[in-house]
Amino acid sequence: MSQRFFSAIGFAVGIGLMSFQSTLLPAAAAAGLLIFGLASVGAGIVRPCGWVFIGLVWSNLFAVWSLHQRPAEYWFLDQIQLSGSIPEQSKISDDFVRFNFEIEDLDDLSQIPLLRKSDLIDKQSKQPPFAELNVSEIKDFAHIYRSPGPIYDLDGHSQNWWRFARALHAADFRYGDIVQNCFSYHFTPAGAMFEEAAKILKCTVIPAGGENTDMQLEVMHDIGTTAYVGVPDFLKIILEKADEKKI
Repeated sequence: MSQRFFSAIGFAVGIGLMSFQSTLLPAAAAAGLLIFGLASVGAGIVRPCGWVFIGLVWSNLFAVWSLHQRPAEYWFLDQIQLSGSIPEQSKISDDFVRFNFEIEDLDDLSQIPLLRKSDLIDKQSKQPPFAELNVSEIKDFAHIYRSPGPIYDLDGHSQNWWRFARALHAADFRYGDIVQNCFSYHFTPAGAMFEEAAKILKCTVIPAGGENTDMQLEVMHDIGTTAYVGVPDFLKIILEKADEKKI
């Protein structure tokens, strides 16, 4: 058998073992080396072992690279999946993880303990800024927000972090829509939440914010806005202004 054959086998199996990703990577590498070592000795191969080793090294380097491309929040999920408990540096109750694994139907949802907004405000005031509820270091997240309360929020680097794209799609937002985003982009997350979702759906977004009714109306008229996101009361004010100006 050719050297290229064994190199290809090494690479292919290494890629397969790579599917275990970060947490099982050392075990995958060890298993791969053992498999190829035994196969090479049994076949009486000397030189092709080098090709096998090169293929395995490249595949595992690719696995390490893919690990570092994953958002920080995936590390948190990996720890839960492997150990069934929350990472030590987070103060989130293990009850949340336990119930996550025991939920079998909708009735089980009523058993999940709730962290109420008032409790979160109290916790963050005593241990600012996040009451040690963040699952990774702040530097690993994409944004920090401050909502009324006050409450500090975080989001990560993964696409559709807030899961709003599906909701906008259900509301018939599509490619070709020009979305006037009248949620605030300052401090609070709402503006970023809806912009991310609209961009995922290939919409064009106007980051309008929630002020200056006259300018909002002018932009809608000039650009040809086809969709609005924002609070209903503000849209009502804009529509009344449009009637007043007969636009």
